[in-house]
Amino acid sequence: MNIILLSNYSIGCVPFYVKRALEKLGHNVYSFSPDYDSNGWTRCSKDVDVNEIVKNISVPIDLVLCVEASTGTKFFPKGLDRVPVPTAWWGIDNHLNYRWHKEYANVFDIAFFAQKEYLLKAQKYGTKNSFWLPLGCDEDIHRDRNLERIYDVSFVGNLTPNRKAFFNTLDVPVNLVSGVYLDEMSKVYSQSKIVLNISAREDLNMRAFEVMCAGALLVTQRIDAGIHDLFAEGRHFVFHDIKNAGDILRYYLDHPKERERIAGAGKEIVIRENSYTKRVETILAKVKEFSGYAETRKQKYDSYKIYIQESLVYRHRSFKLQNEARQLFHEAISRNAVLTLFYVLRFSLFRLIERIDKIFKKNF
Repeated sequence: MNIILLSNYSIGCVPFYVKRALEKLGHNVYSFSPDYDSNGWTRCSKDVDVNEIVKNISVPIDLVLCVEASTGTKFFPKGLDRVPVPTAWWGIDNHLNYRWHKEYANVFDIAFFAQKEYLLKAQKYGTKNSFWLPLGCDEDIHRDRNLERIYDVSFVGNLTPNRKAFFNTLDVPVNLVSGVYLDEMSKVYSQSKIVLNISAREDLNMRAFEVMCAGALLVTQRIDAGIHDLFAEGRHFVFHDIKNAGDILRYYLDHPKERERIAGAGKEIVIRENSYTKRVETILAKVKEFSGYAETRKQKYDSYKIYIQESLVYRHRSFKLQNEARQLFHEAISRNAVLTLFYVLRFSLFRLIERIDKIFKKNF
C-alpha cells in the first residue's frame, strides 16, 4: 500500500514506531509533520491541506493515517473530507486529551483509541467507527540485549514532584533515569531486574510494553485500562498498589526464579502479540473491512453534527483557533440550530462528568 502518515512527530513517540512498522511490512510510507524534516519525514504546515500532499505524490495513495502525539505542535490537517481514499486516526494520549479526542475522532472514517477506558466513554458519547488499539513495543529497539542486570530496580521517565515523593517512600534503592530514549532506554531496561511503572492517569502506557519486551519484570501501578485483555497478572507482570510497592519490590528481589519466570513470559507474549507491527496490521485490516466510506462521509458532512464537533476541537485551549471554530459553529447552526445547541449542552454535561472523574485519579 501507498500510505500518507501525518503526525506532530517526535523521536520515540508512537508515530516513529508506526512508520517503522509500516515499512517493515513492505508498505510505501510518505510521512509529514509540522515538527520534523529528517529520518524520512517531510516538514509541512500545521494546517496543511492533505489534498495538496496527495497531488504532489506521483503514485496513487491508498490510505491517509494520522497518529496523534501530545508532545509536538498541535496538528490539524485540512481537507480530510475531500480526500479520495479512507482516512484513519490513532489517538494516543486519550487520558490527557479526551475532551477533544472524542470530537476529533469523528473527522476520520475510522478512529482508534489507545486507552480502552476512553474508547468506551467515547462510544457511549456517540463516537462512531471507533476501536481500541493499545500501545505496543518495537521488537527490534526494545529487545532484550542480554546484558548483565546490574540494577535491582529502575525507573525511566520524567521525575515529577508526585513521583519523587513516591520513590522516597519505597525504602528500596531505585535507579532513576530521565532523558533517554530508544536504544539508550532499552539498554537500561535490559540491565534491570525489575522496572517500576507509574501511569500518568491510570493509563496503559508505552513503558509497560517496552519493559516487558526488554525482559525485565514489570511491576506496574494497579490499573484496569484493558491490561487484563492483553496480559495475566502474576503470569506476565505484577501489580503494585502505590502503598505496597516497596514490599512488592523486595519480594521479587528475594525470589529470583519467580521473577525471571514472570519476566520471561511477559517478554514472550509482548513480542508475539503486542508489537507495533501487530498494531499496524490491525489498522490495515480494519481499513480493508471498512467499505462505503465515501457515502458515509457524505452523510456526515450533510449533517450539522460534524461541524459542531470540529468547532469544539478548534476552540479547545490547546489550539485556540477561534476564527475556524466560529465559522464551523455558524455552519452547524445554519444546518440545525436546535440540535446544535443541544449538542453543546450535552458536551458541557460530559465535560462536568470528566472533571469529577479526574478528581478521583491520582496524577503522577
